[in-house]
Amino acid sequence: MGWCSVSILGGFEVRIGGKPIPGDAWRSRRAADVVKLLALVPSHSLHREQLMEALWPNLSSDAAGANLRKAVHYARRAMGGDEAIVSSGSVLSLWGGHADVDAQAFLKAADSAVASHEEGACAHAADLYRGDLLPADRFEEWASAPRASLRERYRAVLKGAGRHQHVLDLDPTDEESHRALMRGYFEAGRRREAMRQFELLREALREHVGVGPDPETIALYERVLDMEPDEPPTPTQRAAVLISTGLVHLSRGDFAEAERHARQAKAMAMDAGLGHELGEAATLLALVSFFTERWYDVFYEEFTASLRHNADSTLAVWDANVLTSAASWTRVSL
Repeated sequence: MGWCSVSILGGFEVRIGGKPIPGDAWRSRRAADVVKLLALVPSHSLHREQLMEALWPNLSSDAAGANLRKAVHYARRAMGGDEAIVSSGSVLSLWGGHADVDAQAFLKAADSAVASHEEGACAHAADLYRGDLLPADRFEEWASAPRASLRERYRAVLKGAGRHQHVLDLDPTDEESHRALMRGYFEAGRRREAMRQFELLREALREHVGVGPDPETIALYERVLDMEPDEPPTPTQRAAVLISTGLVHLSRGDFAEAERHARQAKAMAMDAGLGHELGEAATLLALVSFFTERWYDVFYEEFTASLRHNADSTLAVWDANVLTSAASWTRVSL
């Protein structure tokens, strides 16, 4: 029989002597799973009990052992012979431990590329990643940790290759990649693109994490705003800086500074009629008042003041405090 190669990135395929094994040749899903598990480990070898625990964790040892023997039998038939899965005592190995696996080739290239810090090497390694590990097995517990590890390694080589947009396709909250794109736009004099990238970051962090950008990103954004523009920064852009900086102070426990930025952003938003920014500033102020145990007093003050303006400002203050109050009570009850 010829050499065995196994693909587990982006899908599952086994080739013997360059010829792919048809999907219906496995006869049993667990037969293919045995091969996948053996392909996942660098030695391509596992103790029988490890396979049994991974595939049949809720069965007795006798029942799991019987299932494993049946799965190995079908796997050998699919791959053309007993040498496909070699038994040595209680250890089973895929092709005697000598199989080509695409995930291992990717990891080897990725480790070398990251260590070298060479953009070209990182790009080559990234090209070897043809998709997430075994996507058809996304609900299998035994595949989740290796899948996450490979995905994180892929993220590292994408960053090393300067493919930051691809990183954001994987994780829109990756602030380092947003900042790298912002910096590239800034250095190229593309002010609008840099500003848009900051807004995309703020939206992603707000939606997925509930935090604002970190100080380094905010400082870069302020440099972008201070570029020689056709027009001065808008109130929307200035309010974004105030709100983001206020969130940084809030996370640090510097409540006085967080409140100062929240009030400045709120005043700016009200003057300019910025409904979205008004809601964000009101929410930040409500959070500060909750953490400083002044929520009722501040809410009364803000709500009463909003009645002298317009319905939009009253609604923004009401929504921000109701949401903050609900979240706070949930946190206390937990």
